[in-house]
Amino acid sequence: MYVLVGLLLIAATVAVVVITRPRRLAVGFQAGAINYPMMYALEGGFFAREGLEPQARVFQSANDAQDALLGGSLFLDSVIPIQNIAAVEGEKPGSIGIIALLLSDVAHPLDFLVVPRKSPVKDPKELAGKTIVVFPGTYSETVTRLTFAKLGIKDIKFLKASPSDMAQALQTGRADAGVVYEPTATLAEVGGWGRVLERGFWETHLLPVIVVGAYAYNKPAAQQTPDLLKRSHRAIEQALASAKANPTVAKKSLIKYMKLAPDIIDRLPTARVEMAGEVDPELVKQTLALYVENGIIAHAVDLTATLYRP
Repeated sequence: MYVLVGLLLIAATVAVVVITRPRRLAVGFQAGAINYPMMYALEGGFFAREGLEPQARVFQSANDAQDALLGGSLFLDSVIPIQNIAAVEGEKPGSIGIIALLLSDVAHPLDFLVVPRKSPVKDPKELAGKTIVVFPGTYSETVTRLTFAKLGIKDIKFLKASPSDMAQALQTGRADAGVVYEPTATLAEVGGWGRVLERGFWETHLLPVIVVGAYAYNKPAAQQTPDLLKRSHRAIEQALASAKANPTVAKKSLIKYMKLAPDIIDRLPTARVEMAGEVDPELVKQTLALYVENGIIAHAVDLTATLYRP
């Protein structure tokens, strides 16, 4: 009798261990300062509180992260550009779901128009005929060109460079200005080699709120493991709420993932990341309409069905 009771207790204990063992999931993110909320979600234990064991993967390219997400080696990634999601959903609907959205406005800008410290330029219109350094690829150049066109300036030359080479281009005179992301803008001012002419250059002149991209998940995988999606959603939701209430604490995750000094981190603007269910779908439609009108994407896609609302 006692032996039987003992065996039952052992079996029950083993069962509890199996049930409570954290579930692993692969989480990716791009190494950018504006991506600190996802880094904070990972480092702050928000996934662990939901019984999840995230395997973090850092990507230098959003396209590489997207390939991993669609290929199934990632369950969740931030940030997949919204134009990429529209293109994927246009070709193969139901591939990607969205937990949260990264938005950019003047108060929480993605982009900064920077000039060398000794530049006499005081207004973007003075950059007519000048060379602007932007990120590689077509997106940054296209949106920057559109923004200058709104100002009546069309004779802009472009130089494409990585963030580290952008600084060199501006310091050596190869570029007269640059449209950069963080931490380049803050490093320019702290290092004394550049000054920010406009925060949110695109948003000031082109569209007040730009939907930059998404905290996206593999939708077919989520359909097979709905509990994993629910727990991931709660982890992100709690992390974003905490990051909004304590941005200084949340941004400290950049020390590990981007090796930034605390004095640089303290100067960085806060990111605007909102849960998909809280974002007005019209903001997504406005951004995509702008991209369609200017050839960034071929045609508009309604992404409402991709926005996860538990």
